[in-house]
Amino acid sequence: MFSFEDPAMIDPQLLFLVISIGLLLVFIGIILLFIGSIKGSGEKSVSTGGVLIIGPIPIIFGSNQKIALAMLVLAVILTVLLFILYLGFLTPFKRWF
Repeated sequence: MFSFEDPAMIDPQLLFLVISIGLLLVFIGIILLFIGSIKGSGEKSVSTGGVLIIGPIPIIFGSNQKIALAMLVLAVILTVLLFILYLGFLTPFKRWF
């Protein structure tokens, strides 16, 4: 398992498991997109939006006000989560700096 004393010592089985789960999720996502594109014939309204985080600054865009507000909430959640993860991962390694 992963140890903060020596971060280079990562269990190969755990690494394989994490990579396998990631690839499986990507593959399932591609299949779901393919099925959705086949079933999605007809006239439907589509709204788009996104969040681009560059450093600590989120850039938010959306096709309408409702989507932009949802992306703003997502940006705040992601920024707080990344800050917490940054502090959590940095704390055990402070003795090296």
